[in-house]
Amino acid sequence: MPLPEAAFPGSNILILEPGTTDATNRANWSDMVVFTNTTVQLLFDGCNTGIDGDVSCFPTTFGLALAETPPITTFDTANGIRIHYRIHEDTGDAADTPEPNTMGLVCCGLGLVVWKVRRS
Repeated sequence: MPLPEAAFPGSNILILEPGTTDATNRANWSDMVVFTNTTVQLLFDGCNTGIDGDVSCFPTTFGLALAETPPITTFDTANGIRIHYRIHEDTGDAADTPEPNTMGLVCCGLGLVVWKVRRS
């Protein structure tokens, strides 16, 4: 994504999973923000491989590690500038939410059971 003004290239900001502080443990890595002079890229847990926890696309070094604090991750720079990131994981996984087709099938099944019981 293009940036509105120049940034320090290669500044990688590692976002840690909520409640973790050990940035050396890659299992704690949630997201990483990678800057060039004019763009920013968000790398996220999974690296588009479909494997939860895969951080193979993340650079191995980073400039700053922050604990994820939804809904806004905030930190103060050395020169007193407060930075806000609206980067966080949604609560719950998509796998926890049933598909509409599944709910429809369950409702149809329950309806058939009720109909069968009433006919008996």
